[in-house]
Amino acid sequence: MNRIDFWMLMTKLIVIFYTAFLFVSGDRLFTPYAVLFLLLYLCMAIAICLIKPCAWRRGIVLLALVFTVGLSVRAHPAFLFLLPPVIFDVLSEYAFHRYFFCLFVFVPVLFVPFSDLPFYAAITLFCLAIFVLAHQSGVRLKKYEAVRQHAVEHRKADETAE
Repeated sequence: MNRIDFWMLMTKLIVIFYTAFLFVSGDRLFTPYAVLFLLLYLCMAIAICLIKPCAWRRGIVLLALVFTVGLSVRAHPAFLFLLPPVIFDVLSEYAFHRYFFCLFVFVPVLFVPFSDLPFYAAITLFCLAIFVLAHQSGVRLKKYEAVRQHAVEHRKADETAE
């Protein structure tokens, strides 16, 4: 599990707890189904972190995206809150202009009920901040690891030269 996976998993847990709170405090009718769907979502989030092969990870990320969109459209609009972390998982899996495509996270705003709009925006901005900070931290860590590896190789070359 790399750094961005860990922080995105923690973000998903926070959003899962918030969504579970919405169901427990409001819609008693959907609560058993919500628990089932939230546990499936959590299982997919953990699988994304644990699976190493890139093709499998991408498949599970896309499955989680389809699952979340389907739940949001078919089951209950509160599942839209689970969408931003999944979209950022898609962005972390595919290498393209990530910061430009972060705007796609705001596309579901068109479908969010007006009363939930501030919460969706807050969750999206929170996920964006975690995503950007974790990505920059990972890049910086790779750079420091390369500098350290270069220093070790340089020291070994100096020792063999003496």
